[in-house]
Amino acid sequence: MSDIPFTQIGQTAGAAIGFTAYAWTYPIVLLDGPLPIVDTLWLGGLAMATARGARMGRDIGKRLDTIEEVLL
Repeated sequence: MSDIPFTQIGQTAGAAIGFTAYAWTYPIVLLDGPLPIVDTLWLGGLAMATARGARMGRDIGKRLDTIEEVLL
């Protein structure tokens, strides 16, 4: 039986969810006009949201890997 890499799957899915959820705020930043400081802060927030989503997904994946090891 093959091992399913839940940690990697969770990390990738979490990063995608964090990125997508934060990217929905871009129209608000776009409407405020060309303010380089705000745009830079938004990009920093996007990076943080993506990293946090990846971390949360990785943690969930690790738990699923532990459950898989116990059951198999």
